[in-house]
Amino acid sequence: MLALHAIWARDRRLHLWAEDAAAFEAHRRRTARRASKVPAHPWAAPADGVARAIGAATATDADLVGDLLGDAQPGRLALWLPGDQTNPRPSPRIAAAPPHGGVEPGGVEPWTVPTLTFDPGAAIRLLLAGTFHSE
Repeated sequence: MLALHAIWARDRRLHLWAEDAAAFEAHRRRTARRASKVPAHPWAAPADGVARAIGAATATDADLVGDLLGDAQPGRLALWLPGDQTNPRPSPRIAAAPPHGGVEPGGVEPWTVPTLTFDPGAAIRLLLAGTFHSE
């Protein structure tokens, strides 16, 4: 399962990224150390995983969404996310409890996430395509 996220970034494009529940579970079993100033988010889904999740969420408009995904560009963003220097806090859809010993992280830290980017017109069409889909 993926938890999709969106941000309208300073580059005036919609960036979509996702957390991967399977990658979170795999990461949760080992201890991570922070090696760089803005490390990769340890359980962010790759851009092609984001594209598959968008396709599944907007299946009623498959032709339109397929065209929009074909025009999407892969990107990367550095985001300030809740967590600590070891791990970001997972979304509630990924994990109901904090990953390490039930302790809530108290701050925010920068993490780099892979994204799919959409220009403004494509972003609006994509968001409208998902309007009528329910879980």
